[in-house]
Amino acid sequence: MIIVDRSTPRYLRPYARAVAEHGRGFDSLLWSSRKAQERRFEVLLEVLGADRLHGSRILDLGSGHGDLAVFLAARGVEVGEGIGIEAIDETRQDAVRRALRGWRFVGGDFVAAPELIASLSPVWAICSGSL
Repeated sequence: MIIVDRSTPRYLRPYARAVAEHGRGFDSLLWSSRKAQERRFEVLLEVLGADRLHGSRILDLGSGHGDLAVFLAARGVEVGEGIGIEAIDETRQDAVRRALRGWRFVGGDFVAAPELIASLSPVWAICSGSL
């Protein structure tokens, strides 16, 4: 049985449990599959449009391992600045280690501290698959 610190907010406990159970890999993100994750990113890009994201300051709320940043770069979207906000430290550390050009990843709980979003002055704040 996996025990999660009770000081962890209830909505983050499934992610903390997943990291404890599965390690830091893809399964810790709680997506149903890589294909589902990529399809969600594709739809997001279709709706927003690459041209509107290009050169913008983008927040990825619940950024996980930085997969949205990798997806956008692979499709030629060069952000002005990308900032991933991730509450699960182990996951955020994995994103930082990827050293994705134009992106930085900060620790934070945007649900408990919504002022964090405003303080970063985004053009776009994207929440895809988190919570």
